[in-house]
Amino acid sequence: VSFEGRTFAPGWVQATNVADTYIYKADADANWTLSTLTNSDVKHMGVAGGLMYGGNWSDGVHYVRTSSDPTNSGAWSGPYIIGGNDAEINALVPYGDAMLICKADGIYTLEADGTVKNRTPEFEDADQHPDNFKGAINWNGHILLPLGLGGMMELVGDQFYNIGLRDRYAPRDTQLHGRVVAMSGNA
Repeated sequence: VSFEGRTFAPGWVQATNVADTYIYKADADANWTLSTLTNSDVKHMGVAGGLMYGGNWSDGVHYVRTSSDPTNSGAWSGPYIIGGNDAEINALVPYGDAMLICKADGIYTLEADGTVKNRTPEFEDADQHPDNFKGAINWNGHILLPLGLGGMMELVGDQFYNIGLRDRYAPRDTQLHGRVVAMSGNA
């Protein structure tokens, strides 16, 4: 993740599925620096509204913290508790000046005043899945949100649309109804 002229990389131990210490560097020629800040074990990072966001910390899989300087001379705010404590954060997606916080139990935003807004209350119960929104991205202004049981949603403005092949575009082509596990694209 690029922020204030530096590159940041969150840490994650795949074998234990636990956040680990993030690293950063000042420019392409610099060496990587291991964060020495308190609260430096984070799985997801993203930038929106002039702040670095970190989500899914070792001390809380449902925590988000923000920072205007996440280098070793800075600090993180929070934690802000996002949704239920049993559903981990799976992605952070920039959405204008806000950050979408994608969890197994829904999509949230952390408002400027520190309040948390649940944008998808329907996921709190019936549609919860541990893999919901893993791999979510903002591609050319299109917020693409893979679902844990297969299919995909797109966020346009404040409206969510089902763009999954299973339900809309290829209901009979069952070989196309699996989970989306990764996405990438150029502008």
